[in-house]
Amino acid sequence: MVFRLRCPNKFTVYTAKWCGACRKQVPMIQVLAQLYGFAVELIDVDSEDPEVQRRVQRVRFVPYIEYLGSGISFSELMG
Repeated sequence: MVFRLRCPNKFTVYTAKWCGACRKQVPMIQVLAQLYGFAVELIDVDSEDPEVQRRVQRVRFVPYIEYLGSGISFSELMG
């Protein structure tokens, strides 16, 4: 699920269905995205999709939140 709004800035949020903190944080991140006009991409780390598995190789904890501004990774927050 991706919310595409007016701004090139984007948060990529790596989550898991079994993660309680993810279930609490994702709705708040989605509300902030709508309020401030940035995109949010949610990626389930448990996915069997090979493309998703390639992207999540560096993720060691969830939720793992990555902020991208104009395509450049500026900040990361784990756990």
